[in-house]
Amino acid sequence: MLVTFSKSLDSYFEKAPFLEVCFYILLAFGFLYSVKIPFFILLLLFSYLRKKVKMFPSIIFALSLCYLHLNKPPDGKQFEGSVYLQVADKRVKTLFGKRMYSYKAIARVMEDKDGNKTYNIPCIYTSKYRKNLKGDTDYYISSVTLAKTLGRYAKLKINKESSILPIEKTRSLSYMRFMQKQKAERHLKNHIENKKVLKLLSALTLGYLDNKTLNYEFSKLGLSHLLAISGFHFALLSFFLYIFLRAIPFRKLRSLLLLSLLLLYVLYLGGSSSVMRAFLGILIYIFASLIGLKPRAINTLAIVFVISFLADPNCLLDAGFQLSYSATFAILVFYKPLENSLRLLIPKRNSNEVLFWPFFDKCLYLLLTLLRKNLALSVAVSSATLPILLNTFERFPLLSLFYNLFIPLLISFAMVLLLLGFTFSPIQAISHMFHSFNESYTSFLLTLIEEVPKQLELFIYKNTFTLSLSVLAAIIIFISTINYYFKADNKALFS
Repeated sequence: MLVTFSKSLDSYFEKAPFLEVCFYILLAFGFLYSVKIPFFILLLLFSYLRKKVKMFPSIIFALSLCYLHLNKPPDGKQFEGSVYLQVADKRVKTLFGKRMYSYKAIARVMEDKDGNKTYNIPCIYTSKYRKNLKGDTDYYISSVTLAKTLGRYAKLKINKESSILPIEKTRSLSYMRFMQKQKAERHLKNHIENKKVLKLLSALTLGYLDNKTLNYEFSKLGLSHLLAISGFHFALLSFFLYIFLRAIPFRKLRSLLLLSLLLLYVLYLGGSSSVMRAFLGILIYIFASLIGLKPRAINTLAIVFVISFLADPNCLLDAGFQLSYSATFAILVFYKPLENSLRLLIPKRNSNEVLFWPFFDKCLYLLLTLLRKNLALSVAVSSATLPILLNTFERFPLLSLFYNLFIPLLISFAMVLLLLGFTFSPIQAISHMFHSFNESYTSFLLTLIEEVPKQLELFIYKNTFTLSLSVLAAIIIFISTINYYFKADNKALFS
């Protein structure tokens, strides 16, 4: 049995070598941040099974462990001293009815009163609306307090006696991004009157939601992922742009223009984990296609994972990063076998046969096909993200399995109308027409989401799920794919 599994493992990693690197990075992460013995046993097991490259698992594991340890954020400490601060993101938020500025930044160098230095601490900072950092440069701040919070970010407080000095010859895109987002929000305010609709469409435009009520409504149905810019939004935008670029006859020029426009979109949104995963995935796919290669989706995802890890090893602690990659991995791995299984209930018909069916039967078949595909997608994503959701949010809404069957599709139509409204913004009458229709449509969507009977709001609650179990669950899911794709002799994963 072990011999068969070892051969399957060799074939698996030969087709997706970067996936193996990801696996050992995950082992190192689990070893550093949780119970060490299970992850060490897994390392020994895989070192034994990988007969062709016996030292490779240990080398990647050791390098990843060292890199993670060197960049490990401080545990529960409070620092006081000076800081070299790099602003990554700036936004306006409402807190207790007051408008505030909220920042995400990186404390590149934090020096305490004894001269001890700590590097690259992700932090958040909130300031009064009229007292803020402009965000177009880096800053030296003479007196701050940095307190570790429960999440990945530390909380930054600028002391009253502190002096804030902009550092010359440094530049930050956060201010430009902030101004462009403010301009986009003003455009929506000119066309949309309904405040809730405005908040939702602003979230789809800006990449974040500043409304606790809407956030709660979406989270109780497991739809919060629709409010963050992800691969779903990128795929929709890429398709939208591709339609306009089809008029260009030269394929390479068309691809380069598409990448350039998507890069501008990334600069506008900022480098969140889901945004960078989606963009880098498209970048690798288009570049490989231009040089005549056929990239494998699972290996492309693994390459993006490794790039993200090398850029910021602490990204593995971010719930958004964990959910983004686990959901995408689940779609690539589990969607097809689940969809094939559901064909026993909702069979796939020959297109020539369906062509001669009555109109009503065609519509019914189309709806059932969409149901089969969306159900497979919803179950696949939920199976991989459940441990992370329980560990992070301490509950999982069962209604998400139902609402994720159709709400993402309905939201995508609202996004298309939103894109059309912005595209025709130079022609006010046409732009207003699209936004007005979108306002009515999105209002109907919000009614569907808000009016859920309390009796149906059922949850799976966290009991003993920890980070250790979440990482182990991810590894078990990973190993289970090997059995399916090689025992069943199914090579679809690598096509």
